[in-house]
Amino acid sequence: MPIRRSYADHGDACAAAHALDVVGDRWSVIVIRELMLGPKRFGDLLAGARGATPTTLTTRLRELERAGIVEQAELPPPARVAVYRLTSWGRAFEPILQALGRWAQDSPFLPEGGGLTPDAAILALRTMADGPAPRKALAFDLVLHDERATQQAESRYRIAWGPRSLTADKIAHEVESADAIACDSTLWTDLMFADGDVRRILESDAVTAQGKGRQIAERFLGHFRALTPSEI
Repeated sequence: MPIRRSYADHGDACAAAHALDVVGDRWSVIVIRELMLGPKRFGDLLAGARGATPTTLTTRLRELERAGIVEQAELPPPARVAVYRLTSWGRAFEPILQALGRWAQDSPFLPEGGGLTPDAAILALRTMADGPAPRKALAFDLVLHDERATQQAESRYRIAWGPRSLTADKIAHEVESADAIACDSTLWTDLMFADGDVRRILESDAVTAQGKGRQIAERFLGHFRALTPSEI
């Protein structure tokens, strides 16, 4: 195994340089992103870190544990499943992750195409919805899966946008609201950011709904997409 070098080895006391020592290796930020909304099993992390090998992921998790960003835990009964989760210091990385995402929007080489995992799609929503709130509060459940994944597990999120703030948090599947929609996470990302007929897509077979989920999601997306670049 190659010797791991640090900027500090060369006398660089810059805190930003230390941050790069901690999270600068490939997949480190992706692991943090995939844990930002809650703990995950190794297999779930491997599915989210698309392209990483099990060996590489194991190495990154060990390094992030040593750095104090990630820790191992066991979910309470009845699950009793071994998982990885962020420490309080690790969770404090979200504003940095958001700033990186906003900064990268102006990159002349920003990749086109591809997709986002469910958690990454929700983090993108939380990152970019910084504009004024809608006049009428909106709330619905969003159930996402990743059609690119071999095992298409679903994740459920409670979306609420009121006068004070927008919240988008992962919730247990048992905690349901009357209004919900379900779709692929990349499709949801396209609805948020790409041109297209939102109503037509929401009414297609690619989206399932219950209650007033479609209508609320349409109003939510209409307000979200109306934000100007200066507001987001």
